[in-house]
Amino acid sequence: MKKITVFGLLLFFPLQALLAQQEFVFKKTTSASGAKKGTVTLEIPAGELQVNADGTSLMDAQVQYTKASWLPVFASNNSKTEPEVSIRQKEMSDNNGKDVKNEWNINLSKTTPLDLYIKMGAGKSTLDLQNSHVNKLTMDAGAVGSDIDLRGSKVSDVTVNAGVGEVNLDLRGKWDHDVDVDVSGGIGDVRIRVPKGTGVRVKSSGLGSRNMKGLHQEGNAYVNAALGKSKHVIDITVAGGLGSISVLQDE
Repeated sequence: MKKITVFGLLLFFPLQALLAQQEFVFKKTTSASGAKKGTVTLEIPAGELQVNADGTSLMDAQVQYTKASWLPVFASNNSKTEPEVSIRQKEMSDNNGKDVKNEWNINLSKTTPLDLYIKMGAGKSTLDLQNSHVNKLTMDAGAVGSDIDLRGSKVSDVTVNAGVGEVNLDLRGKWDHDVDVDVSGGIGDVRIRVPKGTGVRVKSSGLGSRNMKGLHQEGNAYVNAALGKSKHVIDITVAGGLGSISVLQDE
């Protein structure tokens, strides 16, 4: 009887280990050939998101996940000149546990003008869009911590709606065009870094504290010394909710 029990355990534990390590991978590449501009939409109920923009394709996507029911769904308008593509996941159930994974790695074109739309329920997002050709960025985040780097990019329209979680937005560097930025933070701090050599105008509201380093108040806005002298302006509207607002000018 003891031998049977030991044998059963030897079968059971490898099976459990196999199930614990089970992982699925979704991959999709969309060509940028012939594209004059494009639109990319990502919808993620919960997980981790990493976006870069140094690829040769319109979009290279890889999603690693641990539940078969979380299979992402890809859609496209099949246009060669103005492609619109999306990857979406349905609402996730049974997403608790230490072995649960839902990791998105997206690499966008480094040369094709793009509009990027992101809807994310919970988790962590890192958008490294330095020197990218993303023209418009819209992000709706629930309980998400967001790090967004737009230095040297072509972006002119930025909208970030955050429910719970910290928002870090980097707008430093040299700008050759105007930028409109609208950030709404709920419960969590908002931290925006801005350049010294480009005009900056900030209108803020919220119940939390404010830190406007390198800016001075002018009417109902905070501005830097470059406003009115530089050719271009970064206009920022930021609502902090219950969190603090920090707009920090580069040294």
